[in-house]
Parts: sequence; structure tokens; C-alpha cells
Amino acid sequence: HEITQAIWFISLYEDGYNVTDPEGVLSVIFTHDLGEEFGITPDFIEGYLKDHGFKDQTFIDKFKANYDAITKKYGPDGVPTHETEYGYYVNLEDYENASVAKLIDRLHNVTTLIRAFDRPRMLEYLANTTMLRNDFVHNVSENFPSQRDLYLSLGKHLEWAAQASVYHENTLGKPIDD
Repeated sequence: HEITQAIWFISLYEDGYNVTDPEGVLSVIFTHDLGEEFGITPDFIEGYLKDHGFKDQTFIDKFKANYDAITKKYGPDGVPTHETEYGYYVNLEDYENASVAKLIDRLHNVTTLIRAFDRPRMLEYLANTTMLRNDFVHNVSENFPSQRDLYLSLGKHLEWAAQASVYHENTLGKPIDD
């Protein structure tokens, strides 16, 4: 999951899309599920990095903020970090690296995870993806204009992936990855 997302991101970067902090985005991509799946907190990661000789506190602080922003809860049974999905995305709009990582994560999920959902949940997920593509992409493009082309490209790919998933389900009666 994370390797594929990192490859997609590196491909976009190598294609010339402007990214302010590519190392920061990759750091969030590689760690973004640790909080939700294993309960790993930002402070734990900071301690781990420092215990292993990492001294750049500016990087650590920025990474922790982006990691915390992308994490919806700490641990499988953890309390949600936001009351609503909408609130989660509104908060995420303020984090340059996490916003890129989230769009790539969502694109990957739309093309692979969709099989795990029953039809009503899949259609709800795709509808939420359309909202994300419209509102979130617009807002982060305004918040981080130097990465605007990257956000718009990821938004367009999200739109295409969501449309393809609906087409496959409605026309072929099976998920896109079948």
C-alpha cells in the first residue's frame, strides 16, 4: 500500500510537479497508517527518531504535525480525532505534506480497497471521494498555490478512478479490480 503510493508520488515529482517538501510527503506516505492501525503516536515517533540519532527538530515538528493531521484515530479502537469526516478534511487542508499524502492514499484506496465494501458502502465512499475531489482539492490548491498543479492532477485522477469504479459496478456488476 505505502510502497505503491510512494512510487506514484515519486513519478509525479519526476514528471515535474512542484512539491515544496518531497521528503516530508514521503515520510507521511510511509507512516500514515501507523497511527490508525497500531496506535503509534507522534510523540512515540519523535522519541524513536531522537533515540536513533535524528537531530533535525524542525523536520520532526513539521512531520509530527502532518502525521497527526492525517491520522483519523490512534489504534483500531481509538477515539476519532475529529467529530466528522468533513471536520477531518477541513483540518487536513492546513497541512501541505499530509494533504498530498491523503490525496494519493485516497486514489490508491479507490482503485484497490473498493472491493472490500458492499455496494451501498462503495457508493458512499465514491460519493465522499467526489466531495473530496471538489472541495478539498480546491481549498488545498488555494492554501498551497505552489503545488496547485499537483493537487489538480491528483483531483482529476480521483475523479477518473471514481467514475471507473462506478462504471464497473453498474455496467459489469463487479468491482474495478476484479
